Amino acid sequence: MQQSNTSLGPMHEEHWKMLWKSKMHERLKLLLWRIVCKSLPVQEILSKRFPIPNISCPVCGEEVETVEHVFIHCPITVQAWANSVWPLNMDVFKDMNIDQWIKIIINPIEKLKIQGKEAKEFSLFAVVLCDQVWKNRNQIVWGNQPVDSIKLSIQINKVFIQHKQAWQSILGEKENSPSWKPPPLGWIKCNFDATVKPDKVVLAVVCRDSNGSIVATDSQEECLSEPLWVKSKAALLAASLARKEVVARVVIEGDAQSVIKAILNPSTTPHWSINAIIEDIRLTLNSFECWNASFVFRDSNCVAHSLAQWAYFCNSFGSPPLCCFWLGGRR
Repeated sequence: MQQSNTSLGPMHEEHWKMLWKSKMHERLKLLLWRIVCKSLPVQEILSKRFPIPNISCPVCGEEVETVEHVFIHCPITVQAWANSVWPLNMDVFKDMNIDQWIKIIINPIEKLKIQGKEAKEFSLFAVVLCDQVWKNRNQIVWGNQPVDSIKLSIQINKVFIQHKQAWQSILGEKENSPSWKPPPLGWIKCNFDATVKPDKVVLAVVCRDSNGSIVATDSQEECLSEPLWVKSKAALLAASLARKEVVARVVIEGDAQSVIKAILNPSTTPHWSINAIIEDIRLTLNSFECWNASFVFRDSNCVAHSLAQWAYFCNSFGSPPLCCFWLGGRR
């Protein structure tokens, strides 16, 4: 009888099945297969077939160009991950071989504790990053393109958004989720969100003006608690951050519908535990000339969500560099 956990090449059958069933372009799946099977023409592999005078990495020149170096060790890859929505510390994975790393990309639950819809998005992002790193490497080799880590990070985020939107369109996931809309002239809109992990809670706020330009950001660690309480604290952080800006009109916006309803009408507060927080939010907002609160779907709140993720993975709070979270909320 054949065992269910058979090994096909460097990975088990279960991982191959997860790869081929994943929601991503077939070309990206094939790229992962080529990486795992070491069929990409990196210098180390080519040197076994042809005499090559220099087998160091054409991007950094620091190490022999192996598949592990290109997709795990190379400084431009390390920087691309540091600038991403999931800013991984690649030093943690430096001793892995490439098939171990690809297994994490395909199934990030065990090692990275990323689950559900976020796990699928992480896998898509990671494959797009690999694809763009390899494309960037080839442009350097054949087109004498200079190394530009910031430009690469921006391109990775752009392509990731395109692939994500394409699958959402195919699956019909966006029918009820409108894009982020800027506030009226003279107003600012503060989007809030929070990420709740087993070890930590992070609140995040991104404030933008009528042009969609970011005017203020903030993130902070909060004690572990129920999601409703956490989202309420994030809304309070949004109101407090808005108060620091020299504006008379503000909208706070988030994907926590029950919290938004409670802010607009305290009698609808779903649980006594957030009564005091809702009172503080309304007290702060009443200091403005005009204010409003609005609910949006998660896809329209993605910038605040990205900031919360970045702050959690980096364990860094306050206002981060703008390149550390993608600005895909306004489409």
